[in-house]
Amino acid sequence: MEDRTEAWLGRVLDERYHLQEILGSGGSAVVFGAEDLLLHRRVAVKLLRAGRAPEEGVGASGEKKGSISEEAPDKEAEAARLNRAAFLREAQAAAVLSHPNIVTVFDASGEGDGTYLVMERVDGVSLARRCAEKGVIPLAELLYVAHGVLEALEEAHRHGIVHRDIKPENILLTASGEVKVTDFGIAKMTAARDTLSGGRVLGTADTISPEQASGRNVDARSDLYSLGVVLYRMATGRYPFEAEDADTLSFLHVTERPKYPSTFRPDIPPGLEQIILTALEKKPEKRFPDAETMRHAVECLMQNPGRRFRRFRQSRSRHLFLSFAKHGALYPAVGGMLAAVLMLGILWLTLPPDPRPTVTVMEVPTIEGTVFSSAASLGLDGRIAIEIQYELRPDLPEGTVLHQEPAGGTLLKLDGEEDGATLTLTVSSHRLIS
Repeated sequence: MEDRTEAWLGRVLDERYHLQEILGSGGSAVVFGAEDLLLHRRVAVKLLRAGRAPEEGVGASGEKKGSISEEAPDKEAEAARLNRAAFLREAQAAAVLSHPNIVTVFDASGEGDGTYLVMERVDGVSLARRCAEKGVIPLAELLYVAHGVLEALEEAHRHGIVHRDIKPENILLTASGEVKVTDFGIAKMTAARDTLSGGRVLGTADTISPEQASGRNVDARSDLYSLGVVLYRMATGRYPFEAEDADTLSFLHVTERPKYPSTFRPDIPPGLEQIILTALEKKPEKRFPDAETMRHAVECLMQNPGRRFRRFRQSRSRHLFLSFAKHGALYPAVGGMLAAVLMLGILWLTLPPDPRPTVTVMEVPTIEGTVFSSAASLGLDGRIAIEIQYELRPDLPEGTVLHQEPAGGTLLKLDGEEDGATLTLTVSSHRLIS
């Protein structure tokens, strides 16, 4: 069908919305800048295509007017009907949302002059354009955008609404510095690249979650995965997976692990990398449990960009240890360390109990920058547990301690036999352990 989008310009929908300019156009909808003649305000009108673009014809009076194009074949007509129904149904869901970080839906119509939504008009640029202009987004701006999107998602998820299409094009940056998310559950402006095999629209291939790509049920954590992809794009200047077609991209999202962002940007803060990789876990249960938890992590980095996280929902190092058990032969030094820790624990358990309260003050040794060989060499109290996290750093000797928490020289006070502490070491590895 021939696109006659410009034929809508100048029209007044339902005697109220005067279409004045084209703001954006996609496969299923067109967004116009318009004036609400009743309330005298500027709005954006999103008009569903669905074969309704007018064609220039001649009426009975001889005046030119918009006429509907020829009836589509039955299959296309049914698809248009379903698209229209979904458009209006999901518009009703979006209309219940009221939040500073969400583009407000004012009105919707499925009769008269077409199927359309009337929305708040946002003066600014999309994050997609910002990324195209800047390549890599500065850390402070990245965190600010992430925080705004997460606040929007919190509001939507509280109302049981899953966006399902978080992507740079749907994140708007206003001229006044606000972050606004648009297209909540609304019929998507889908290009050919965004439609998977069989014509089933599941989302945008670049940012689609594994469960969406495989046709499984989605929940709020699907939006967190898509946001993780967006953060990856902002932090590195590229998407975690790239391919020529949507089918291949969706397959990669389901099956492949993304490369560490630091592979492309070695200066990326480790804490940001942790947030991104947690959001990009294939299994939803391994991601952040909700938008609020992810927002708190982002806020920690906003306060301290050098922050490293010990754990989010669960101990990442526990999974690394389990993985190590399968590949222990590759890491004899770390294997010896684990054995030493185990022996120290057994020795401590066999000591006779002391009825007197035990108070121990010890200084944490400084091992950052050294090659870690075993726990025994540290001379730690048996109540100090060592937690290892691995970071892919082929440029450094295997086992180099990149970071320790608490820092060297910290005094630890252990009150009684039940008290304990953890020394967390981030250690270099020449092979990604997952």
